[in-house]
Amino acid sequence: MRISSHKKTLSLALVWWGLILASLPLGRATTNYLREHSLLNLVLVLTIVFLLSLVLGSLFWLHRQQKVSKLKVRVILFLFLSWVLGSLILERPEERWHIYHYGILALLLWESFAGLRWRRTALCSVLVVSCGFLEESAQLLIPQRVFDWRDVLLNGGSGIWSVFVLSLQDKKEKMLERGPNS
Repeated sequence: MRISSHKKTLSLALVWWGLILASLPLGRATTNYLREHSLLNLVLVLTIVFLLSLVLGSLFWLHRQQKVSKLKVRVILFLFLSWVLGSLILERPEERWHIYHYGILALLLWESFAGLRWRRTALCSVLVVSCGFLEESAQLLIPQRVFDWRDVLLNGGSGIWSVFVLSLQDKKEKMLERGPNS
């Protein structure tokens, strides 16, 4: 397995995970404050709208620069939609962040590596699940935070779902490259 020409994406994945970890001491306090002032759902909706705008704008720009195929754009939009729909079934609004955090991390990790699809799939899955487990474990060191297996499941599940969908997209692109007669 080699690091692809997308070393910047790997750096971005590490920064993203660093931001997830950095939010641990502040996340619960912020969530509680917003909940007490009946602002939590509003902030979540505004954040999702902001993220969607950012994703759409980025995909439009990358596609115009011919750095992302139409198929990849569709897959990323599908993933984002699946994260939004998947998060709606969760009872506590703060649980939704696990889906977004680790779905995006999986996407960044996927774009960071090249190689055989099954190796890339395995590596990205192991990395995203490990990051999710380590994040939950780090909460043992923070007062008023607790380790929760459900959160580990949300982190890993979102990451593995994203890697699975990206793996299917990669397979489809390879088939299109070979042509219909292959």
